[in-house]
Amino acid sequence: KLVYTNGDSASSKIEELQLADKVVPWRDILHEGPVEGHMPLAKRSEARAKFISEFDGGDLSDIHQSFKDRDKTLFYLNEYSRVELWFEHDLYDQLQILQILDWLNDQDLVDTSLSLICTDQYLGMLTPEKLLSELLEKAKAYSNAWIYLLSLDEIQPYFYCLFLVSEQALLTHLLPKKESLKSGIGLYFG
Repeated sequence: KLVYTNGDSASSKIEELQLADKVVPWRDILHEGPVEGHMPLAKRSEARAKFISEFDGGDLSDIHQSFKDRDKTLFYLNEYSRVELWFEHDLYDQLQILQILDWLNDQDLVDTSLSLICTDQYLGMLTPEKLLSELLEKAKAYSNAWIYLLSLDEIQPYFYCLFLVSEQALLTHLLPKKESLKSGIGLYFG
C-alpha cells in the first residue's frame, strides 16, 4: 500500500504505525505563489521548488529533489494494490488533493484501488494511536467508483482547473455553466 499525505509530521506518524509499504509526504504549499497550468508535472514541480526556495529560504536542490522523488512515485502507482490519500480539511490539504486527483485523472490504474481519507483533525498533531483511532472511526473514505464518478461527470477536472485560472472573468464564466460543481465542492470541502 502507498499513502500520500500532507507533510513530514503526518507521514512519520503513519510510518510509525506501519500502515503502508511507502508513505510519501506532499510538501507543496500550493496556496502560496504561482501554480502554472498546462505544464508537465516535472516542469511544474521544478517551478514550484524554485518558488518555495525563494519564499522560505530553503535549499533549492533539496526541495527539487524531494519533489522529483515524490513525482516518481506517481509513475509507479500500478505497483501498489492500494493507494490512499490521507489529508485534512484545510486549504493546504485540499489543494494537494486536487493536484493529485488532477494527475490521476489521466492515469490508468489497472489493479490499484484508490481511497481518499479526509479528516477534520490535524494529522501531524495526533499521537500515532489517536491518529489510528480517529481515522478508523471518523474518516471519510471514498473508493475508485466515487473518484471515477467525479471524472465521468466532468466535475473533478474543473476543480484543479479553477484553481489554476488566474482570470476572474474566466472563473465567473465557468462556474455558472457547471451547476453540479456546487454539490461536488460540497463533497470535497464539506
